Amino acid sequence: MSLAFGALKAILALVPADTIPDESDVAINASVLVFTLAVSVLTALVFGLAPALHGSVTDLASPLKAAGRGLSGGAGPKALRNGLVVAEVALSLMLLVGASLMVRTLIAMQSVDLGIRTDRVLTMRIPLSEQRYPDTARRAAFFRELLRRVSEVPGVVTAGLNTGLHPFGNWNMPVEVDGNERPDTRPVMVHQVDPSYPRAMGIALLQGRFFEEAEVAARQHVALVNRAFVRRYSDGRDPLGRVVRIARLRSAPFSETDDSFQIVGVVHDTVNRGFADEVWPEVYFPYSILGRADTLVALAQVEPTALTSAIRNEVYALDKDQPVTQVRTIAAALEEAIFSRSRFNLVLFAVFAALGLALAVIGVYGVISNAVAQQTQEIGVRIALGARFGDIAGMIVGRGLKLLGAGILLGLGGSLAAARLLAQQVWRVSPFDPVSFAAVSLLLLVVGLQACFWPARRAAHVDAVTALREE
Repeated sequence: MSLAFGALKAILALVPADTIPDESDVAINASVLVFTLAVSVLTALVFGLAPALHGSVTDLASPLKAAGRGLSGGAGPKALRNGLVVAEVALSLMLLVGASLMVRTLIAMQSVDLGIRTDRVLTMRIPLSEQRYPDTARRAAFFRELLRRVSEVPGVVTAGLNTGLHPFGNWNMPVEVDGNERPDTRPVMVHQVDPSYPRAMGIALLQGRFFEEAEVAARQHVALVNRAFVRRYSDGRDPLGRVVRIARLRSAPFSETDDSFQIVGVVHDTVNRGFADEVWPEVYFPYSILGRADTLVALAQVEPTALTSAIRNEVYALDKDQPVTQVRTIAAALEEAIFSRSRFNLVLFAVFAALGLALAVIGVYGVISNAVAQQTQEIGVRIALGARFGDIAGMIVGRGLKLLGAGILLGLGGSLAAARLLAQQVWRVSPFDPVSFAAVSLLLLVVGLQACFWPARRAAHVDAVTALREE
């Protein structure tokens, strides 16, 4: 029970954010606890009853004959023990394969090029009230002054603004590109930014230029697009100077009379839909046109969280009642929204895989040790007839190797069958990844052979005279 309470606290500490609702009370359920205790006791009784019944037989002749043949008990009990060990090895391998896939998934996620800066960037959401800031001009004026103030905070390199945050998505709208004969109704990702947002986020310029402050202040309809946008819509032509139309802006609640934007620059692709999807085409236009941007990003010279109070104070200096939410660094946002779930899956698989591996090793060691103890006379005879250390050790290790080989083969088959269930948990790694299968098979084989080594070593050092005399 103490272990259960401790494990619950450890699991809750590892659970990714927003997985469990805040109002939920996670605790040990009394009914479930009593049920598991009853199952544990019943299991111990059932599995303890078989050897007890076997040991209570009154026919002594058969066991003595089996012992005289040098066997480790009768054929039935021996097959049962071997079968249990093979099953333990197989289950252990399946858990190890799952853990290996989670490790490779986490490594793949952490090594991917996001196309943005992930260090020294502080982000926060500043949602303006529709009642207090009812029109575009007031919202744009608030953020224009806030960006100026934040940029002057000591330790801030530059500050930017957007409606969302890379790489977690943004507004999705279909667009049209003038000159394209075949309209593409698939949506693209729409960002509303200030001129400093790409610089603050480290988004590289590939062609053309970024926005200028005068263009944003004048609410000019200029746009940046990413390479994915160019691949979809350019038809091999130069994208600079072409016009993008976002018809959705003509409808409520925007009601813009002009839905066209002229492309002035092309930026590098960035991961923009999390890690599960390919990069979407993107359009960036000035936040001053709609005034809907509310996510501030600040590139820092120092530890980003050290700037939190100073930036909050600048917000409150403009509006003492304005809420500031979701204050975090880009690195923390990635950990919370993406990496934490994969890391949680990895920890769970690793814990159960370690337990399975320990049980498999104990099972192999127990069976081989028991066989050595039961065959002491046979080993003594072999040594007396000239068997060397390698002969005896090889015989014992070979027996363990057969059990390990059978378990590994069975486990590989089970892993292949269960791999489809893991398909939704892995990323850029095949659930049938041969590297993971080979690595864990080799690991299990090496650890299992170590478990066989000590009984084999003990058997090879049996004194023949003593063993024969004892028998």
